[in-house]
Order: sequence, then C-alpha cells, then structure tokens
Amino acid sequence: MLRYVRSYLTSTKLSLATTAITLITLTVLALIGVTAYALATSGAALPAGHAAVPRERSDGDSLQAELLTVRPTGFDPVEVMRAPGPFLLVVENRSGVDLGTLQLLPVADGSQPGAPLFEESIGKGQENWSRRVDLPTGVYVLKQADEPGWTCQITVTP
Repeated sequence: MLRYVRSYLTSTKLSLATTAITLITLTVLALIGVTAYALATSGAALPAGHAAVPRERSDGDSLQAELLTVRPTGFDPVEVMRAPGPFLLVVENRSGVDLGTLQLLPVADGSQPGAPLFEESIGKGQENWSRRVDLPTGVYVLKQADEPGWTCQITVTP
C-alpha cells in the first residue's frame, strides 16, 4: 500500500509540473499571437467613431479616412460631410451578411443618383473594405446594390 501511495504522489507531482509548464507555454504563445496580430493590423485599424482620422503618408501629406459601419439596419452613419480632397473610404461590415456590390453614385441637385463612379464587388466573408477616393464638391450616395435602404450620403462641401 505504501508503494502505491508513493507511486501516486510521484506521478501526481509530475502531472502537476507538466500541466503547469504546458499552461505557461500556452499563455506565452497566446500573448505572442495577440501581439503579432495587433502589430499586423495596427496600420489598418481605425479608432471607433465616424470622424475623419488623419493618416500619415510617406510623402508627409495627411490622408484622412471616413469610417462607415454596415449594420443589419444599414450604414452607420447615414450621412457624412467633409471637405474636398483625397480620403480613404473605409467600410466595416458588421451586418452579418455579405456586402455584395457597393456603388458610389453622384447626386445632382437633389435628383436621382447618376451613373456609378465605381462599383466594387466585396468578396464573401470579407468584413472590411477600403478605397482611396478624391471627390469634387457635391453630393454622393454610397449604397449596397441589393439593399435599397442601405445608403450613406457623402456631402463634399467647398
């Protein structure tokens, strides 16, 4: 009986030591993975909110970004006002469905939108999309082609 108890205690100590080493190793690997992911995505990540966010370009000029989030109810925000000049249009898909085709259309004097300035097919499972745009003064509508209510008005003011 005493041999059995000694054997059990010895194997339990080894099991605990092995478990502790395994947990420490997994924790370190998880921290390395999280850090690597944060570093890899930090250039594309935008802060919460919908204000234009300055981005530094290599030539020293500032490039702004407009963040639009697609939710199950459509675009958030539904309207953006900005100054003329190039900017990064960023669409974050949090709708739970594929975006399909995004279109940017000009609107002349409150009339119906004109022909698309661009149409972009968003791949299945692609959650985020961005494109550099430079719009002159005017009113534009960004819309999801298959969902008539999913629109965002972009007004470029002088």
